[in-house]
Amino acid sequence: MKSINILILTIFILVMAGCNSQNNKLTKQDCLNENKNYKIEKQLNYRTGKYEDRVICI
Repeated sequence: MKSINILILTIFILVMAGCNSQNNKLTKQDCLNENKNYKIEKQLNYRTGKYEDRVICI
């Protein structure tokens, strides 16, 4: 029983570590510095309920 709790806790920590908000903080300049094109999309922010611009490098 103790090993199951440790396994569940480990999986939870790994999932939360993967949800880093810094991954979504790309700018147009970051894409241009990498010699890539960029695309701006509207993305729903679930906390505020408003749409925000998001930069995606292509």
